[in-house]
Amino acid sequence: IRDKLVTGVQTCALPIYQAMSSIWSAVVPETQKTVDKYLKEILRDLLNNLTANQWRVRESSCLALNDALRGRQLDEVVDLLPEIWETLLRVMDDIKESVRKAADTAGKTLSRVSIKICDPNYGQVGSQATSLVLPCLLKSGLNSPVDEIRNLCLNTILKISKNAGVLLKPHIPVLVAALLEALSGLEPQQLNYISLHMGSEVSQEKLDMLRIAAIKTSPMMETINLSVQYIDETVIPELMPRVLDIVKSGVGLGTKAGCSHFIIQLVNHCPRDLNPYAGKMWHLYSMVCMTGI
Repeated sequence: IRDKLVTGVQTCALPIYQAMSSIWSAVVPETQKTVDKYLKEILRDLLNNLTANQWRVRESSCLALNDALRGRQLDEVVDLLPEIWETLLRVMDDIKESVRKAADTAGKTLSRVSIKICDPNYGQVGSQATSLVLPCLLKSGLNSPVDEIRNLCLNTILKISKNAGVLLKPHIPVLVAALLEALSGLEPQQLNYISLHMGSEVSQEKLDMLRIAAIKTSPMMETINLSVQYIDETVIPELMPRVLDIVKSGVGLGTKAGCSHFIIQLVNHCPRDLNPYAGKMWHLYSMVCMTGI
C-alpha cells in the first residue's frame, strides 16, 4: 500500500498513472477502506519520502499526500500535522519546479483539512489540532522568504482563527504578537518605496493615512480584532509584555499603527485588567502622538 502511494499515485506521465491505478485497483479492491485503515502508516512513509534524493519520488509523494489527505477524517493522525506542515513547506521551496507545483497542491489540501479540524465541534481533537497546527504555522510560515509559502500559511492562520472560536484563547498572546509584527513586513513594498520618495510633506501625510486605513481593514487586523473578545485577566499577563515590546522595537508604520489600534480595542474591552500596564501605555500614547498614528 505504502509503496504504491510513494512511487506513483499520480505522476506527470499519464500512462504510468493509469498503470499504477490499474495495479492498485486489482490488488486492493476496497481502496478507500484500506487507506483509511493504514492512513497513519502511509503518512509516516510519505513524510520520509517527501525529502528523498530523487525528485520523482518527492513529486509523487506530494501528490500521494494530496490524495491521502483529501476528504478524510484526520482524528487518528492529528499528532502528525505539525511534521507534515514543516516538511511540506520545505518542499514548496524545492529546486525542481514540478515538485514545487505538486507540493503547492498538497499544501492547499493540507490547509483545508487543517482549517476543518481546528473546530470546537471536534471536541478534544479540535483543541489538540489547534494547539499543534497554529504555533507551527506562526513559527514556520509567516517569516518565510517565499511568497507562496507565506501566503498559504497566513491564509490558513486567518481561517483557523475564525473557525477555532474559543479554542483560540490559549494562543492569543503568540498569535497577536506574530500578526502585529507581520503587518509591516507583508505590506506591499511599492508603498514603502513611494513613501520614501515622496517630495511633498502633505502628500506624505495623505499616503500614510491611506496606509493606516488599509492596515485597519486588512484580514490580519480583522483577526487581531476577532481575538479581543476572548481576552481576559488570564490572557493579559502574557499578552501585554509582548505587545509593549513590539511597540518599542517594532519597525514600520503597519506594526506601529496595528499596535495602537489593538491597544485601543483592549482599553475598551477590559480596562480594569490593564491597570498594571497603565504607566507603560501612557508612554506608548506619547510615542503615538509623536508619530501621528
